[in-house]
Amino acid sequence: IDPFTEIYEKESIYSEEKAQLLRKEMESVETADLEYTSFVEFTNLPKLINDLAAAYTTGGNNNDADPQLEMMRDQIKSWAYAVQQNEFNDIERIINVISSKRKEILDILATLPAEEKENILKLKASLVEASQSDEKLFRLIKPYVAEIKLLCNDSSLWRKFDEFQSAGAFQPSLLDIDDSKTELILSKLKAITQFAEDLRLLKEERARTMGELKDYVNNNDDITSLLLANKDKSDAELQSLFESELAKFEPLTTRIEATIFKQGSTINGVKIELDNIFGLTGIQDKTPEEQKAELERKLFFDKLEEATTKFTIFSSDIQKGLNFYNSLLKMSKDLQNSVEQNPS
Repeated sequence: IDPFTEIYEKESIYSEEKAQLLRKEMESVETADLEYTSFVEFTNLPKLINDLAAAYTTGGNNNDADPQLEMMRDQIKSWAYAVQQNEFNDIERIINVISSKRKEILDILATLPAEEKENILKLKASLVEASQSDEKLFRLIKPYVAEIKLLCNDSSLWRKFDEFQSAGAFQPSLLDIDDSKTELILSKLKAITQFAEDLRLLKEERARTMGELKDYVNNNDDITSLLLANKDKSDAELQSLFESELAKFEPLTTRIEATIFKQGSTINGVKIELDNIFGLTGIQDKTPEEQKAELERKLFFDKLEEATTKFTIFSSDIQKGLNFYNSLLKMSKDLQNSVEQNPS
């Protein structure tokens, strides 16, 4: 083999390993950004903080209003609207559509002659890779199919939500909260405000670091001279060389992973502080039945929130999957037409 051709082939192997690393990081960043969107934008966190601050400092406009209940209603409305407007909200239908596309591609490939074996294998390999990716997505969303269906049906959704509140249920009077509790609540709201700012900064840092990683991988990493200096190395030694070269990207990938981890813990921090705030109002005045209903309502709310977050990720990724299946189907049909027009 021509030495330059051999170097080019080795560069191609290294480039593909870099591309895989980049794809993995981009997928992680996209998922983290979708989780950020689900939490901050769907819950309208800045407005929620302002509304709670106003309610607890003035006693609210209505003594009978429960801030936690109002927050839950507003957030569920937001989630329901987002899911209802999304074209992929019928999970079972999407699974069937993808199954049909897979079958159609395989049926076409089965009709092709042995002379097209190489093209058939390539298309089948792409189909297997796409199928594995989609199965991962389906595993993500399947535990929440019932919640997605509920979010698509307003009457059933609110009937279910109202089951957790009896007609005579306790409603805290915000005017009865003593000053020490008010100060504690406002300090917790201040902490939540800082958490919200931290989340915004983490998202910005993640985007900035991802940009640096892309630039480093695509524009500032040429190992031609290194390969020339190591042209007599065995495949195993070259693989070791590639791994040591890929390690130079770790400071950037570690920074990205850190922002994702911190985002998760910060979101949990917001939820804990909100629960603490709501727990400061009148819990001692609630009957055991009311406390049980409130806990069940919170569990129901949390499941809807989790379902919406997972659905946001699912609906974003499934569009790419469908586009890929359509391209595979087109390639299969084009190959079939070519064979029919040019029989051997």
